[in-house]
Amino acid sequence: MSEKWNVNVILCESCDEDAGNIQNIFNTIVIKEKTPPFYVVTFINGIGVGEQLELYYCIDKVEHGHRNIRAYAGKTKLERIGEAAHYSDGSIKEGTVERCCIDMLSNKISEINFPECGAYELKVYGFTDKEEISRLDQMQNKEKDKMFTNEKLFATYPFKVTKM
Repeated sequence: MSEKWNVNVILCESCDEDAGNIQNIFNTIVIKEKTPPFYVVTFINGIGVGEQLELYYCIDKVEHGHRNIRAYAGKTKLERIGEAAHYSDGSIKEGTVERCCIDMLSNKISEINFPECGAYELKVYGFTDKEEISRLDQMQNKEKDKMFTNEKLFATYPFKVTKM
């Protein structure tokens, strides 16, 4: 069986992973004096997967016909131990599917400076090969852009930035 990944992302005002509580999902960020902090929540479901998945988060300004303006919004690494699925806290998910991975992760984004109002897109790139992940860990952000291809794109989330 080949690896099957289903990765989805949302933006929200706050997230409590322990309680599984997500508040105020949105697709427009309103800037007053500065950009308010927000969360990127990632839902991951993998079937027949290997031992690891590393996700890289990029925020691109959508400008048709121009070079992308990109901000790097972090990365997340998941490791599956043995045949059973494990949550990020190490507890085992009981189920009948071997070599699966299910999780909800959140990353707080603060102090990001959007250069202007308009359309943006959160892009999530995924890597499962150990050697490829090791190479990425050694690269500067601009070098990584060459590795962030549509083939490695796992999820997108379009949103807008406006000023109050």
